[in-house]
Amino acid sequence: MADPAIPLPDRLVELAGGRRVALDDRGDPGGTPVLYCHGSPDSRLARHPDDAIAAAAGVRLLAADRPGIGHSDIDPAATPSSVADDLVAVLDHLGIEQAAVLSWSTGAIHALAFAGAHPDRCRRVVLAAPLVPADAYDDPAVLDGSDDARRLFADAHRGMDPDEVGAELAPWLVPAEIDDATAREMMAASIAALADIPGADDQLALAVRACVAAGITGVERDIAAQATPLGVLLDRITAPVTVHVGTLDAVTPPAMSAWIGRRLGVEADRHDGVGHELAIRRWSDLLGEAALEG
Repeated sequence: MADPAIPLPDRLVELAGGRRVALDDRGDPGGTPVLYCHGSPDSRLARHPDDAIAAAAGVRLLAADRPGIGHSDIDPAATPSSVADDLVAVLDHLGIEQAAVLSWSTGAIHALAFAGAHPDRCRRVVLAAPLVPADAYDDPAVLDGSDDARRLFADAHRGMDPDEVGAELAPWLVPAEIDDATAREMMAASIAALADIPGADDQLALAVRACVAAGITGVERDIAAQATPLGVLLDRITAPVTVHVGTLDAVTPPAMSAWIGRRLGVEADRHDGVGHELAIRRWSDLLGEAALEG
């Protein structure tokens, strides 16, 4: 039974094969299109609760649930590249030629895949508290400051097929059925309280619940994506890339942003005194940056 607390998307975009992508289309309808790639275990709802901020930034915010998450239909074979193709299909449906992409945490993997797989459709990449792709774990320094769970993942994915990693670890990441109290506990374990931002804690707890609204398959595919190297897709990125990380982030610590910066030839912007909640704390600035020309 569907969770009645989870809001319906603004629209369901039907893809060529009949599968549907749940999309919130918010902000300024005539503004710069910005695709938003959420983290994991999360959903399109894992963003600042005030969508008027996007309108003020001149942004048309396009927040989509990945396959099997929230109200998006399941794709049991989803990969970072196929999700990138889904995003292009969403842009085609909306008649949008190019969009910037903004990501939080795990969403960086899908943002980078979109930028590399479809460089002609991506005008700018903004990564907030980004998780590194699997390519990065060959460098042991990338785990500096990481917690035990991330270190275990880095070891576990070696020698295993990404599908196996996803199936094995998903039940450990989030229960298939989750109530509000458990969602808030999970959220509190990874980000600082956002009580000073009205509605933020409620919205993010709901975002966690939405991630398993259609079952655990979407989370399995998200974990498999974390175990999938992006390889040459990183070399194909032509859009400007900016990277932001909080100095207190223990989920995706500064060493990860530093790796992405070295790989893409940019310098990560470090935010003192901020943790993994950086995307919500700096939402207006990030959207403004995503809307920049050139």
